[in-house]
Amino acid sequence: MGRIKNFRWIGVFVALILSGSISAQLYFDLSGQYNFFKHEEPLNIKNDQVGFALRIGITAYNSPNNKFKLSAELGSFSRTFYQEFPQEKFDYYFRGISLMPVATYKVRPWLGIDAGLSLAAYGSKIGKSIIDSEIGKGFRGYDIGLMIGSSHYFAEWFAIGARYTPYFVKMLSYKRIGDYGEFEQSKNDISTQNIEFYFRFEFLNSMQK
Repeated sequence: MGRIKNFRWIGVFVALILSGSISAQLYFDLSGQYNFFKHEEPLNIKNDQVGFALRIGITAYNSPNNKFKLSAELGSFSRTFYQEFPQEKFDYYFRGISLMPVATYKVRPWLGIDAGLSLAAYGSKIGKSIIDSEIGKGFRGYDIGLMIGSSHYFAEWFAIGARYTPYFVKMLSYKRIGDYGEFEQSKNDISTQNIEFYFRFEFLNSMQK
């Protein structure tokens, strides 16, 4: 019964948006992203791939002329890097979803400054095999970042933007083995910074820029 009620409220909310009874804006982002990886140990991590992500968002605001607005975004999440040795190369893939609450302040009718959180959950793979290590925790399945960026509107329905997101949760957690075979204190390593450029397409209740 609880799920039915939840779906009922979601249906009411969508119906209000479609009817224009509340101020809301739906949008779709197509972005290109690049990740920078920083690590303390000599892990020999490299990244030469630009990733692509799809994202859908909903913006709520009081009026079309309001300079401050709040949004929620849900999109795909992806990271890749590789380790290359004289005789072998290991490819690592991290894919999942991200949820982003975003606040925007419009300094001009056509220019917005964004800030928000990136809450990511993902799975980890090496090559075609699922990573499963019994030593330590291995790769984590989540991350949290602080996003800043801007968006430039060329039309009521179209914008381009850029974002920078440093993440705070180190990707790898493991226990090293000491000189006498004992487990030492857990080690956390590999931090990530992300830059992206995106195209935005807005639809349904278009707001004035």
